[in-house]
Amino acid sequence: LLQPNTPSASDTLSAAATGWSDADGDDENYDYQWFLNGAAITGANTSDLSSSYTAVGDEIYVTATPNDGIDLGAALTSNVVTITNTAPVADAATLDGTTEVTQCDTIYLDGSGSSDPDGDALSYQWSFASQPSDSNLSSSDFDAETDMQPTLVPDAAGTYSVQLAVSDGSESDLDTVDIEVAILTSNNDPVADAGSDMSGSGLALCSEDSSYGWTCAFCSGDTYVLDGSASR
Repeated sequence: LLQPNTPSASDTLSAAATGWSDADGDDENYDYQWFLNGAAITGANTSDLSSSYTAVGDEIYVTATPNDGIDLGAALTSNVVTITNTAPVADAATLDGTTEVTQCDTIYLDGSGSSDPDGDALSYQWSFASQPSDSNLSSSDFDAETDMQPTLVPDAAGTYSVQLAVSDGSESDLDTVDIEVAILTSNNDPVADAGSDMSGSGLALCSEDSSYGWTCAFCSGDTYVLDGSASR
């Protein structure tokens, strides 16, 4: 008999042979041989089989041959078990653990705590399970909604329940993190600074035309560099 009956790729398989009898009263002992998809596994000769030998979809069975140290009995063949997939585990969080921010702050989300017992690669999808009624955000407002660690800027005060879905390609899992966003209570007006005053002078070159009018060139050739970088 093999245990567990519905193993995953992370499980160690165990065989338990029963029905031993020996006319000489010799101690119970079995020689084991494990089989993977119908072929004997080299070196797999104990009552346990490590998960390192198996993958999702593999069919496994084992034979147990009674051995009293001199003679061998008739081999027993176990039931066949198929290695099944184990669902991943989603873990939605913020990168620094902060779940209380102010409106317009950047929220740094973190799904790196998600895992898969079988070691499968995971895909990520962030969305909103719920959000304030006056928020207009959607999944597209995450800077990268399929990344493990996206960012988000809330547009309204209230509670955002941010949902993470992780998938191993066969099964998925969901988790949420609630983030409280406080209203921005004050805002300072900006201050413009155009830089220091500048002045210049130059001669205007004028010439009289035949109708006693004058034509003057007023450009002096001076160059002025404007600078507003001191504004705040």
